[in-house]
Amino acid sequence: MDGAETLDVDTLAIFAAIQSELLNEYRQDHDWPWIIGYSGGKDSTLVTHLVFEMLMTLPPSQRTRPVHIVANDTLVENPLVVQHIIESMEEIGNAVNAFGLPIITKITLPAPDQSFWVNLIARGYPLTQSVFPVVHLSHENPPHQPLHQRPA
Repeated sequence: MDGAETLDVDTLAIFAAIQSELLNEYRQDHDWPWIIGYSGGKDSTLVTHLVFEMLMTLPPSQRTRPVHIVANDTLVENPLVVQHIIESMEEIGNAVNAFGLPIITKITLPAPDQSFWVNLIARGYPLTQSVFPVVHLSHENPPHQPLHQRPA
């Protein structure tokens, strides 16, 4: 094969069920928008792709609910990740325009006074466990213990 793998019958059935559920939800009798949190990773890319496919099955007259695809640049991501998000959001926007889909793309940024660095340095907010260096996690420094209570 040329790098593409075929999907088994069970996987195809799962995708068909997901598409059916998306379509049923989209056709509900309300006009609440859909919002997809987009990171550029495999999960949000798959959700975006599935929503694209679902919208493409509908005639333009039935594509009435807006879908917002939103990526957030927290200003602390690796520059390569940021560039990937920018480029993929541009590609999504190009496809939206080409197919006439009711999708709005947006990359958001925190207000300057709400950035990670302002909150960490200026306001003194503590680092969360998820960004605390792993070398500090040991039996002597249990992760459930607040940072300011850990032994030096």
